[in-house]
Amino acid sequence: MLTRLEVHGFKNLLELSVDFGPFTCIAGENGTGKSNVFDAIQFLSLLADKSMMEATQEVRGVHGQRHGDPRDLFWKGFTPGNHRMRFAVEMIVPGEVQDDFGRIAHPTTSFLRYELEIGYQEPSGLDRFGRLTLLREDLRHITKGAAKQHLRFPHSAGQFRNAVITGHRSGAPFISSDTDAESGEPIVKIHQDGGEPRTAQARCRLAGTRYGRFHHHLKR
Repeated sequence: MLTRLEVHGFKNLLELSVDFGPFTCIAGENGTGKSNVFDAIQFLSLLADKSMMEATQEVRGVHGQRHGDPRDLFWKGFTPGNHRMRFAVEMIVPGEVQDDFGRIAHPTTSFLRYELEIGYQEPSGLDRFGRLTLLREDLRHITKGAAKQHLRFPHSAGQFRNAVITGHRSGAPFISSDTDAESGEPIVKIHQDGGEPRTAQARCRLAGTRYGRFHHHLKR
């Protein structure tokens, strides 16, 4: 269940925050960006199984077409400048999920906050469109104690919140971002329960690999 969406720099969405409840209606005048809210959710969902460029090709551009130019997803993307877009989602995930190897797994906690920042690199050589670059990625848990202030719709603590916010986790996030001391490039750290985190260059993380299975609830 998606409970909150934050978007900045994606199409015409600037500093947007939307809280979702069991039933949410989005209404407004034509051309104000209603469809772009759903495009942002679709883009994040596509990243569960596809590379950033593949996801770009399946999302409508600002002109309503799908042609794979990543600049079409940025606010004023075809003008010179440093293009960035940021996303954050808060979500309640199922108590039982399937990992990338088809195995059944049980998350250590069910309430998560995911943050993503994407930039743009100009084309070079035979490249026509340039490419998207991963600048920051974070996945953290939301504790039971903090859940009430994050669930901004009326609900019962006994019948809803305490039933769906399960598990316990403390300390390090699941995924965090840092800067490599030698290259100055952003790196992504995958934290495990115990032991040192696994580290990967951010620009390689979305080269064609999938995100964790927690993304798949965005498709529901």
